[in-house]
Amino acid sequence: SSNWGENISFVRKYGCEKVETSTGFNIEDWFQFDISEINSATAGYNYRIGEHYIGETKFESGTWDNGEPENLRSAIINDNYFTESNGNFEIYNLEIKANNKLTISANNYISITNNLTVNGSLEVLNEGSLIMINDVDIVNNGIINIHKTTTKIKKYDYTYWSSPIENASFATEFIESPQNYIYEFNTTEFVDNNNDELDDDDPPAWQKAVGNMTNGKGYAILAPITEPFEDTQTVIFNGTVNNGLVEIPLQLSSKDNNENNDWNLVGNPYPSAIDADLFLNNPINQNLLSGTIYFWTHNTPKVGDVYTSNDYASYLVNIGGTKASEEGEIPSGSIASCQGFFVEALQEGKIQFTNDMRTETGNNNFFKQDIPKKKSIENENKIWLNLYNDKGAFSQILIGFMDNASEKVERGFDAIRFNGNEFISFYSLAEEKKLAIQSTSPIDENSEIKIGFSSMIEKAVNLKIKIDKTEGTIGSQAIFLFDKFLEITHNLQESDYEFTVNNPGKFEDRFIIKFQNSALDIEDFNNGDIELIVKTNNNQFEVSTTKNNMLKKMIIYDILGRKVLEKDLNKTVFTLDKNVLQNNGVYILNVKLENGASLSKKVIFK
Repeated sequence: SSNWGENISFVRKYGCEKVETSTGFNIEDWFQFDISEINSATAGYNYRIGEHYIGETKFESGTWDNGEPENLRSAIINDNYFTESNGNFEIYNLEIKANNKLTISANNYISITNNLTVNGSLEVLNEGSLIMINDVDIVNNGIINIHKTTTKIKKYDYTYWSSPIENASFATEFIESPQNYIYEFNTTEFVDNNNDELDDDDPPAWQKAVGNMTNGKGYAILAPITEPFEDTQTVIFNGTVNNGLVEIPLQLSSKDNNENNDWNLVGNPYPSAIDADLFLNNPINQNLLSGTIYFWTHNTPKVGDVYTSNDYASYLVNIGGTKASEEGEIPSGSIASCQGFFVEALQEGKIQFTNDMRTETGNNNFFKQDIPKKKSIENENKIWLNLYNDKGAFSQILIGFMDNASEKVERGFDAIRFNGNEFISFYSLAEEKKLAIQSTSPIDENSEIKIGFSSMIEKAVNLKIKIDKTEGTIGSQAIFLFDKFLEITHNLQESDYEFTVNNPGKFEDRFIIKFQNSALDIEDFNNGDIELIVKTNNNQFEVSTTKNNMLKKMIIYDILGRKVLEKDLNKTVFTLDKNVLQNNGVYILNVKLENGASLSKKVIFK
């Protein structure tokens, strides 16, 4: 067989109720190991060469009676089992005997390939994960509890929830929440004729929800109003967990002409996290969704002049995301169990949740305040920019420079700004659309990104624009913000840019992100009748002025605006070896004179 080769070992897949002799070679019946795996094999582990276990294994008296569990054999829990102390495991079939409990702790998991039978009790604690592989019915003759706790909340906070169990009841699972303040989002009633990103409220899109929760659907549910108020909410979902294919129909907002407001509130239906990229790249979902997920994130309430905002964190398939607050984190690409979230529909149809989207990790990212990103396209240039002030106003955008992207707004490359911020909103602009995430073609000296913002603050306010972080080589070059109102070009790599807004409103023709200095936009800049003179002589060039002025300082930039050289001079003529600079290069010389005037000149060295 072509599968045999040097330094390769094969181990028969024993167990799984199928132990007859192999009568031929089928690679699907064997585990394949290379020499490094053999040399590092752990004694006692069932993959160890020469040591195998046949048939089921039972956990009782604090140990497994027939080897550690594996995903090709069955297991029985006949004692209390705690993953925190006894460990995670993967198994084919699992049965929990009566009067025994299996507890999956935070950041732990159990993965079951086929059948789950619960005659005792199964407790999945907050941030624990129960993984199911096959689409099979679950036998529940005992107790299954899924625990979920929010991050910090404040009074009158709403959280976006979804149910991990069948037929969850608002009155039972959310007994402590005011039942008159449980809402579902009716997309067909969302109308935004004036393009202010708000529902026209006649009738409202947010409508009261009653009865049972629909699997795969999201709901906005008010936190319990208790005295004294508790700053977290714990919900225990009791019942048979959801498993296998879950479908939920999408709705369109057809009462206005806005093509970017077909928002649907959906939710993770499983007692484990799911991978956002796998969800969005599902062949059915790909054709139905825009490719972006929006997580509602609460922050602390406004106090005096402190503007800490509620807003949506966003995650764009395969690209990355933006955070909703200065203290928050960028979404990780994991969608936690019980998490409701918004998606934008492209057309009507049923989106799918499937078992192959489920993950063993990422179940600690339940969106309220604390959120993190797992996958990213490597070697791409990305920049995260923040609009903020020192009193808590905050909004973030992501700009990526991708080989396959263009200046057009495209599904899977760009994310519309889904605005929930009551103070400020920051966005880039393309084809008259406001974007939270924009992907465009790779950077060159002509690259420009138009950015805009809106302020809802009813008085003059100081704001700042800063680089939050970068990925790729973009972090090693100058990144300039051009303020068209004040005709100022500012290098954001050196410091944040601060400005004042005197009145609320939209400002969409003020700022441009550039990757070359404003000096690159002119051939020469003269001061009155003084001109900058550049002479070349063999391997040197000489800089002076027509009036023989005293040169105080010189800065040389390359064509991308990167600072190549900076020197204090105090002389009338400056000479520099040309080998300091690259041949066939375009450079900008910026000279400050003794009287404070500045002169610039573009120079090409061949």
